[in-house]
Amino acid sequence: MLRFGDALRHCERSEAISPIMKKLFLLFVMLNLFQHRVVAQVLAGQHLFYYRDIDPDTILQSVCNAPSEEFYTDLDNNTTTDILIEASCDASPSHTITEINITPVNSDFYILTGQKDSVLTPSVGWLKISSAKALYYGDTINNVDAYWSNQQLAICASKNFFGTGVSANYFSDSVDRYVGVKYQSSLDTIYGWIRLICPYLGQCIIKDYSLGPPVSTGIESEKRDFRLFPNPATTQLTITGYTPAYLKLCNTLGQTVAEASNTNTLWLGTLPKGLYVLQLFDAKGGLVKAEKVVKE
Repeated sequence: MLRFGDALRHCERSEAISPIMKKLFLLFVMLNLFQHRVVAQVLAGQHLFYYRDIDPDTILQSVCNAPSEEFYTDLDNNTTTDILIEASCDASPSHTITEINITPVNSDFYILTGQKDSVLTPSVGWLKISSAKALYYGDTINNVDAYWSNQQLAICASKNFFGTGVSANYFSDSVDRYVGVKYQSSLDTIYGWIRLICPYLGQCIIKDYSLGPPVSTGIESEKRDFRLFPNPATTQLTITGYTPAYLKLCNTLGQTVAEASNTNTLWLGTLPKGLYVLQLFDAKGGLVKAEKVVKE
């Protein structure tokens, strides 16, 4: 990749290029660098600036032909509702619709979008379900190719008309799952998550949520080329090519189980076998990188 300094020296040596062309060339290079800025990773389950533990956990249940159950979240702690999670069920001789949906109430909030399911029925045409993306602990929320929506999305849903239907429940698992959220204004972009689990279609348990401060940016040339080995590891994990100011290892519940400062090694010998997430931080406290680690 052409660096800005290299481009500048190349442009200065090119006497045949007119001053106007030089300015246009440099403008093109600067725009190219801006488009390749680095965005710090925001991870599902990572405790961000705003955090709320829902104690006790809130259970939403879809009960047919009864009033819907609703849970409102104030993600940024400013006493206004940001996102609504609602459980409902509508049943009749011709159809049954069971849903738990998540909807941004604040127009500045968006939900990370997942899979779309559909089926063509002979009675009512296409039945469609657009689901929120189900994340595991440690998954990156703010991937560059992520698709966000400020419309209603399904956490779990089933639509059936005259015996033909479609269903989706990507949050049904033996471990907690996360919904990625984003606050987007003209000044800030802030990411966060909501943790829940849906044991079966029509029931979800909401556990906690967190929202981070504005994501910092940098220039691509500041990316660090390093790797972790061995991975899977048994006793010790080593980082090559970079020494973080601080590093911590978290389990699948988000608990810190090991940490160290100004070192490129981490002792794992006494930890139980399983999946962990290693987070590396720079001297300013910024998250540099997060990697999944398997302890054998």
